[in-house]
Amino acid sequence: MDLNHKNILIVGLGISGIAAARFVQKKGASVTVTDMADEKKLGSYASMAHKLGVNMELGKHNTETFERSDLIVVSPGVPHTILPIKRALSKGIPVLGELELAARYIREPVRHQRQDHNNDAFGQYA
Repeated sequence: MDLNHKNILIVGLGISGIAAARFVQKKGASVTVTDMADEKKLGSYASMAHKLGVNMELGKHNTETFERSDLIVVSPGVPHTILPIKRALSKGIPVLGELELAARYIREPVRHQRQDHNNDAFGQYA
């Protein structure tokens, strides 16, 4: 997935939203973050976004911003049923969760390690 010169919207400006913004910015994207909370309520997260130099739309979601995006990345705490996301989906704009975005960049095999369930807190239920 090439993000270079793409308009990426990050919905939800918590710790994972900041990480997603930083990630796509490093991939060459133009980044906007949006959150229903205002700058004061977001506190240090808003400060981190300022330091990244990303565009911010706080206190409301602007449907037009969603519709102008090439890709929308949604934080786990944001419902995918909000109107701006529905409108973007109806226009064919891809909407991904943060984990799905990250998974698309994993290049190493994911290994499963067998654990001895008799020695952990869940062993009694196995």
